[in-house]
Amino acid sequence: MSDGRHDREVSDERVLLEFLLTSDPALFTSELSENLPITRQRVGQLLNELEQDGLVTSKKASGRRLWWLTTSGKEYIAGIARERLA
Repeated sequence: MSDGRHDREVSDERVLLEFLLTSDPALFTSELSENLPITRQRVGQLLNELEQDGLVTSKKASGRRLWWLTTSGKEYIAGIARERLA
């Protein structure tokens, strides 16, 4: 049964913003997917792409992947915010 979450696309900026909206320094894929209108699998794909771009990094912890923003990721999302708020 589909919950409709896979029907919408989410921007890279929206995924990166989730890291800034939490007090946790790092998040599991499942935690990110709770706040995004896409499947956990799609969140994982986006995170892998963002990691290739150097905006997030990850490591395996207890069999799960833990993600956090890199310095480049923080600068990127801050630049987007500055542009939109200027």
